[in-house]
Amino acid sequence: MEANEEEQQIMTMINEEEGKNCKRQSTASRKDRFGCKEDYACPQCELCNKAFVTPSVLRSHKKTHTGEKEKICPYCGQKFTSSGTLRVHIRSHTGERPYHCAYCEKGFSKNDGLKMHVCTHTREKPYKCLEGGKTFSQKRGGGYEVCDLAFSLKKMLIRHQMTHNPNRPLAECQFCHKKFTRNDYLKVHMDNIHGEADS
Repeated sequence: MEANEEEQQIMTMINEEEGKNCKRQSTASRKDRFGCKEDYACPQCELCNKAFVTPSVLRSHKKTHTGEKEKICPYCGQKFTSSGTLRVHIRSHTGERPYHCAYCEKGFSKNDGLKMHVCTHTREKPYKCLEGGKTFSQKRGGGYEVCDLAFSLKKMLIRHQMTHNPNRPLAECQFCHKKFTRNDYLKVHMDNIHGEADS
């Protein structure tokens, strides 16, 4: 067998092998395993240039561009592009929570939810606010300050970032017309100042 034919066979073997994770496997180990003279390139989406582990994963990804949804939830009929997203969705119907916290045993339907929850135990705050805003302090003059608050949950960061938006909707007290950045702050005000929790 000639060298070119041998290389082509090796490359064909590589392309056909299902389940090979080219992100985890180094170029050196791929060369050792298959005797390749060139690096194996993961299949890539021509629309967004993302690389994928196998051609089948790429095919599944392409459905996100076309809007094709062929996986259907047997409980509610909602459609999904992949079996994985359908599986996670079905957990909302069944209540299955396969991911459990090692600190408190609380269960989660998605691993991402567990990872965010663990931060509440470890006090890790990976979600940092890097928004900037003008300061109008008379002592310092007009300047630019970066907010450096950090949060353990992404949803808390998103809620906080609204305070930096000058066009955000404000909750207003119906009695004294004081304005608040969040509805829960208005409720505390109503209860403490006006003696009414519901507005």
